[in-house]
Amino acid sequence: MSLAKRLIDQPQREVGGSLAQERFDYQALWGLALIFSNHEKSEDYAIAFEFHDDVVLLDSAKAPASVRFYQVKTKDRGHWALADLFRRPGLKRDQTEEDRPKSFMGKLFSNHQAFPNDTKAMSFVSNVPLEFAGANEDIAFKDCDSKVFAKFLKNLQSEHGSATKDQAGLMHFVQANLSLHDASTHAKGKLNNFVVKAHGEITYNLDGLYRAVVEDCRTRSKYTGAITTFEDLIRYKAICRADVDNWLGAVNTHAKIPEWGEITTDLTYDIMKKMRLRAEWMKSC
Repeated sequence: MSLAKRLIDQPQREVGGSLAQERFDYQALWGLALIFSNHEKSEDYAIAFEFHDDVVLLDSAKAPASVRFYQVKTKDRGHWALADLFRRPGLKRDQTEEDRPKSFMGKLFSNHQAFPNDTKAMSFVSNVPLEFAGANEDIAFKDCDSKVFAKFLKNLQSEHGSATKDQAGLMHFVQANLSLHDASTHAKGKLNNFVVKAHGEITYNLDGLYRAVVEDCRTRSKYTGAITTFEDLIRYKAICRADVDNWLGAVNTHAKIPEWGEITTDLTYDIMKKMRLRAEWMKSC
């Protein structure tokens, strides 16, 4: 059975509850930053929001063969210690150990249990650093201090007894380069850099494009209708390369051509050359 079909058939771990607006926006904006970085290196991809996890990256929007899961959590200050990553609520009187809610890492690893042969990575993403990651902003837990990773694996196995060292090695920590309280400003800067790489230095409505792009991501995140086919997933919950190409195409279509008067003040050519340049400028209008 294809990964596309299994993504739809596999029951999701949980239905996301209500999120504080700031966290919800942060999650969507981080997903947008992931879109920008992935668009530059992948010919085909799809990034889905709030489907099996906060953000999911598929290697194809048509016939995916691998998947990466991202769980996005924010903090006002501090860092993440090992105990934070594996903290679980205590057992209630009528609960068994099997019913006990899992930790952040336990939930993240559940994706591997659902898609054991397709999962390429499971990443915990946050705006604050990992206590034991040093200066690394993207690190596999297996590449941290060996004693720390041994504790990490032991904690993981307390929730998922069958978890192996190799499987735990697929788990990463990613420190997001978006501030918590000013994420929109940073995301807007990333969008502008993305447009400049694609089209060069052009004049366009950055605020209008940003609002449209972010609304696209938010709409995917908020969609709670039934997803019964892979096509539904791509249409309602994901941003793929075609969507981003449409964004860039709209920029190119509506890019503002500077007025001739704005250009000529900086030209020091003789009158004949200016006339020839003006003729070329008029062709572009």
